[in-house]
Amino acid sequence: MPAVLINRLSDRKCLMISIRPFFLMLCVACGTAPSHNTSGDPVLIPLFNRNTEWTFLDAQSDPFAHERPSNASCSGYGFYPEDDGIEVETGSECTYASAQQPLATPIRKGDQIQIILTHTQLKSFDAGTGHVAIWLDGRTLWEYTVAIPALPEFVPPTERAVSVYAPADVATGKPLVFHIHNHGVNTWKLLSLNVVHQATSF
Repeated sequence: MPAVLINRLSDRKCLMISIRPFFLMLCVACGTAPSHNTSGDPVLIPLFNRNTEWTFLDAQSDPFAHERPSNASCSGYGFYPEDDGIEVETGSECTYASAQQPLATPIRKGDQIQIILTHTQLKSFDAGTGHVAIWLDGRTLWEYTVAIPALPEFVPPTERAVSVYAPADVATGKPLVFHIHNHGVNTWKLLSLNVVHQATSF
């Protein structure tokens, strides 16, 4: 049976805009984009809810089971919410993680998905690799592999934010998996994972 991570709850942060503030605050809190954005700035809608529990997948449910070590385990002390994202501390508390949550907002084919992820200095007694991936509704949306040891950086190091484009429509509630497999004791931070809604006009 999959293990359920005990989430660390904090006060929900809501976006307040002077035009119809209550309506927009409610939409952001529920993970739903406003019907029109005339500010000229893109609106970022999170794909996961930081106050929703993540479920650690077992070997039968894990889409990355081919990477799974025999000692795979992870707890809330190694995988936990940090600000609006997720922090993963690999080592004794989290040797490997494929954690799932229901998608918080619908995605349309062609939508821009923005990913911001960093890691601290990656250390290991032996050379190895780290693999991080976002899996959505039956397919890998994005993945990255880094050789260890490595200096602290954004992932990939040439970009602060990565943009990928949704290959298909995905309904709210479909499975979203954040995967991390690391050689050594290191820290990774998924700072944000958002769908980008561009400005529209009437």
